[in-house]
Amino acid sequence: MKITKQILIVISLLIAIATHVSAQTMKEGDIMIEGYLGAGSLSNTSFKALAKLASNNNININVNTTTPYGGRFEYMLTDLIGVGLDANYGYTALTWSGYLDADTVAGVITVAGLYEFKLTKKVLRVMPTIKAHFGKSETMDYYAGLSFGYKQRTLKGVSNNPTDYQLKSVTTKAVYMPVAFRIASGIHYFPIENVGINAEIGFFGGALFTGGVSFKF
Repeated sequence: MKITKQILIVISLLIAIATHVSAQTMKEGDIMIEGYLGAGSLSNTSFKALAKLASNNNININVNTTTPYGGRFEYMLTDLIGVGLDANYGYTALTWSGYLDADTVAGVITVAGLYEFKLTKKVLRVMPTIKAHFGKSETMDYYAGLSFGYKQRTLKGVSNNPTDYQLKSVTTKAVYMPVAFRIASGIHYFPIENVGINAEIGFFGGALFTGGVSFKF
């Protein structure tokens, strides 16, 4: 939540600055390289919801996530249109515990007691992207972008319950659709000629909010 608030504050400040400046930051032939961190994820929310649904809401799930991170490359075809690549990575782990009664499955005996369970998800996305740039400022650049590419999702289940074959069998890189899609809009601000900061709001294909450092060549 702190990262999300900080990114929203940065976006608000950049918009306020942009209203007081007016010439063009990105030009034909320019190259942009960026690194960023993210906050907020619709996929993590749905991941937890599906786990609770599968358990009939009988478990209290703890969610642990690393801060999503990624990088972007862009080449300006014209003063208005740029093409490039966006790659990002995210990790989520769901952990929970539950008391199980004594049982025997396929000859394996489960002693009554409290058992631990863990389900992890790793997502890697690599997406070609196209962006339209707006604004006539020497230090500020607005853009809207569309990305479409490849997604690899790895799921892995772990349990110290010797009879929990269903969770332990969850180790796969398969996805129903190995396709990543993202629509986003954002801002670049260059207080120094070729070094700046970026902030973006996007849907699908990564974090809801991202912010980072930009280098222009």
